[in-house]
Amino acid sequence: MSVYATETEQTEQLKRWWHQYGKSTLAVVILAFLASWGWHAWQRQHERLLQTASVVYERLLTSIIRDDQVAVQQQAARLFKHYPRTPYAQLAALILARKAVYDGDLNSAEKKLNWVMKHGENSALKELARIRQARILAAKDKPKEALELLNKVEDKAYLPLIQDTKGDIYLLMGNKEAARSAYQAALKALPTYEIMQPLILMKLDDLVVDNDDKNA
Repeated sequence: MSVYATETEQTEQLKRWWHQYGKSTLAVVILAFLASWGWHAWQRQHERLLQTASVVYERLLTSIIRDDQVAVQQQAARLFKHYPRTPYAQLAALILARKAVYDGDLNSAEKKLNWVMKHGENSALKELARIRQARILAAKDKPKEALELLNKVEDKAYLPLIQDTKGDIYLLMGNKEAARSAYQAALKALPTYEIMQPLILMKLDDLVVDNDDKNA
């Protein structure tokens, strides 16, 4: 009878526990399952999205090689419309911006670079777009706007290039002391034996030579 009584008590305890906590526990389990399922479903969808965007981007590159500008614009437009938050759309915008600069269409280049900065989720590509935008602003005789744009840093890996660009802009403004400081900051931020190092050193040497000529 003691065993039976114990089992009966256990059953009653289980019933009471279920009545008090069972429904909420079950709800938590169901929510956890749905969240896990939703996360995996999102991952699969995201992977499919990236795969499709990569195919469109490859078609864009092929069109560029063939110099088929109509196809280039079509594939780029598809990336911007259907896959705007993928890195492939950002890369496409950077490519079109570079071509626009070569063609002398700085306004069009600015629009593409602004698009990357606004819609992009890849900090490195956004930083690259910001640096190129600053150079365009400097070329359009807007050095102060260019420097202001460079004050925001999203990817510290680009600090050497940012400082180097600032140095070039200061030099255009005739502020050689500020240019020298920026170039020195660029060198300090560079890893050892970085490929940019000789170019920045050459710019600093040019500033020294220029000062020597003035003092002669």
